[in-house]
Amino acid sequence: MLTITRDNVNVELPYLHDGIFLGFQYDEETHTLRFRTKIHHVRTAYCIEFRSVYGIDMQCCDDWGYSPNIYDWTVEEGRNAPLTQRLLAQADEKYKREGLKQAVEGLVLFISGNALRVSCAQIGITPEEFTPEDVLL
Repeated sequence: MLTITRDNVNVELPYLHDGIFLGFQYDEETHTLRFRTKIHHVRTAYCIEFRSVYGIDMQCCDDWGYSPNIYDWTVEEGRNAPLTQRLLAQADEKYKREGLKQAVEGLVLFISGNALRVSCAQIGITPEEFTPEDVLL
């Protein structure tokens, strides 16, 4: 498992291009957003967890028609990222001190043109087993 925080945002990220986005789940108690992806041509699967979420921004435009496939994804230090900057401008001082200034921001781009942006304390990336049945998804 790989954990990304503000201190290591430049680590090499797993290759998710053409991975099938299998939806996401948000746990309100832990403020964790997680999604799973299966990348068929390299027979790999991952669970991506955005932990201690501060904000979520979803752009849904389907410029190129519907597609659950991931085009690319990146992670930035929060102080250089647009969603975290918006949250910082709107937050009170206590909230800023409690972690928002240490945020990382993940951006998942889809082949359709959609985008998911998440500001959080850390991102966990866990490889999962890829079984032959998964190819039929």
